[in-house]
Amino acid sequence: MVAVALIVAIFFNSSANILIKVGMQKFKGSRELFSLMWWLLTNWQLLLGMAFFGANLVCYAYALSKMKLSIAYPIMMSMSFGIVIAASAFYLKEIMTREQIFGLFLILAGVILVAKDLNN
Repeated sequence: MVAVALIVAIFFNSSANILIKVGMQKFKGSRELFSLMWWLLTNWQLLLGMAFFGANLVCYAYALSKMKLSIAYPIMMSMSFGIVIAASAFYLKEIMTREQIFGLFLILAGVILVAKDLNN
């Protein structure tokens, strides 16, 4: 069950970041704080992104109650990083350099090494 909670937390974290990026791409208001706050409260993508961050917190907190932080955090962040990079390239049409792709593979290799100790 703890692995499922961590996987769900990763999904919520990645999705929240993507939703907030998409929501902010449509922001045409001024740079004033009130204008931005109104946008945050009226844009469904931003609201859903914030809700996903809240759901992430619940799932991740549960995972941390059962896992070592030294294992859960690197897995959470690096897998979220990988998902966000993939979504940025395929969904947002951001250009990925060879260096970024190579770096992503290094990160994923690191996750494999960290997750090896998952049962301890």
